[in-house]
Amino acid sequence: MAGWIYFLRAENGAVKIGFTVTPSSRLVSLQCTYGPLEAVATIPGTVDTERWLHEKFAFCQIEGEWFRESDALSAFMRPLGVHPSFLESHRKNRKGGGRPATIRHVKNYPQCPCAKCRARRRVIA
Repeated sequence: MAGWIYFLRAENGAVKIGFTVTPSSRLVSLQCTYGPLEAVATIPGTVDTERWLHEKFAFCQIEGEWFRESDALSAFMRPLGVHPSFLESHRKNRKGGGRPATIRHVKNYPQCPCAKCRARRRVIA
């Protein structure tokens, strides 16, 4: 099943790499458990993509889906940004309650084929 791979940073600096079909509701549920989380990046993917990322960054794995932010992990996340649909769905979700997401930055999302990102790339180019 296609969905989103998300990278969330906790206050202690640990990064959670996970998969979801509904990023905004997943973020809210995680914040209820772990406190404020910073959405660092999202990429389209599947559970296989998530598994591959866990293997790729196994050298900095703390436990489960949580990873220490190494130079390699930072370099991987840096150019990705947070997909606009993640933020829009979270805005809708915030009206109904839950903790708001902490969004550090939103960049153009060059890998995404959706109409919103294609339009943004045309405006920026």
